Amino acid sequence: MRHRQKLQAALFCALLAGIQSLPVAAAQHKNADLVKATEVVSEKLKSEPNDIAKLFQRAALHFALQKYDLALFDLNHILKLDEKNASAYFLRSNTYLSLKQYQAALADIDKSLSLSKDNNIDKLFQRSNCHYMLSQDSEAISDLEQILKAGTVTAEQKLMSYANLAEIKFHLGQYNECLADCSKAIAIDPRGCGGSAYYWRAESAKALKNMAL
Repeated sequence: MRHRQKLQAALFCALLAGIQSLPVAAAQHKNADLVKATEVVSEKLKSEPNDIAKLFQRAALHFALQKYDLALFDLNHILKLDEKNASAYFLRSNTYLSLKQYQAALADIDKSLSLSKDNNIDKLFQRSNCHYMLSQDSEAISDLEQILKAGTVTAEQKLMSYANLAEIKFHLGQYNECLADCSKAIAIDPRGCGGSAYYWRAESAKALKNMAL
């Protein structure tokens, strides 16, 4: 599904919110900054190897640096210490998704949702991505529609939801519905979510024209 990098950046900001050693905008930092932060956290963990907060910080940093095996190591450690840690399941799900282990990613995001409704919109985006990558289109659509019905959804989240719905519906051959979702995305932002809404609108129009011949 498109917009994966934007969602990952938003996720990382949410995960790091409240961490004293890094600002919320840490996802925008250069790799050197993240490496340095990882070294600082690792040094602290030498004297406190079971500190869940610090383990989570380091896992999030490894994730941002695309060191997914190291992120999994810390997240697995956290879940041995606290098997009901919703945030660890959330980040591990995203790590598995980055590794293209889609079934494991889906299991973890379901577990995170069952344990906590914090960051619920981000989790539904995550689950819709998992369903999409597993060709579970109806389930992906259901998650995106839940996001659109949420009272706290932002314009950016609506934009990405409609753009992603348009892509799924195009692949399902639901061209008129795809056109409707593209129009809704463009109405929110004339840039059409990085141009993808315009792309799927043009492709759907072309497909409908070919069907009419």
